[in-house]
Amino acid sequence: MTDFLKLEQLDVTSPTLIAEWERAFYKGFAHVTGNRLIRTLWNWDDAGQRLATRIPYLDQVIYYWRDDQGEIASSIATNIAMTQFQSSTFGFEPDRAEGAPRGCELIVAFSLSDRSLSHVIAVRNAALSDLYQRGFRRAYLTTADKVHHLWLRCGARVLGETVIDGERRRFLEFPLNPSGVPGPPSRGTGHS
Repeated sequence: MTDFLKLEQLDVTSPTLIAEWERAFYKGFAHVTGNRLIRTLWNWDDAGQRLATRIPYLDQVIYYWRDDQGEIASSIATNIAMTQFQSSTFGFEPDRAEGAPRGCELIVAFSLSDRSLSHVIAVRNAALSDLYQRGFRRAYLTTADKVHHLWLRCGARVLGETVIDGERRRFLEFPLNPSGVPGPPSRGTGHS
């Protein structure tokens, strides 16, 4: 993976690009056998080796990055319409109160080749910064125990949790800011 990440946005009206992204998405999760709940969360096509979210593509912004060979290597998909809510599968709902800051939902994140913390953070920050520029001020996500602590360290707060078939899921919310780094806007001129 190159050091420079070129943020691209998937054309959700292109069947060719959607098929390419679904194959990359499948590669990102096909090996995950201990997390049984993702089998109920998304639409699996094992024969075609494709994976799709249940949120309609026109309701999403999907960010992706290509590796040096031109293959989709990392991606973050976001639910921006919020007419359906992926986390409701686990019993969670966003704050829809009048006057609440505009929110979006992170519904998929994967990295196929570079899983280093620095790469994952760079991908996340680029996507979150763009979401902020689009007017979103907070994001929601559901996460397993394995990674929830990383989000807490970034300023997320736990809104709820549930255990389904022995697997815990936490429902998190965090504020967005111009830098893309989750949490309140940073002060001063230091580097993040």
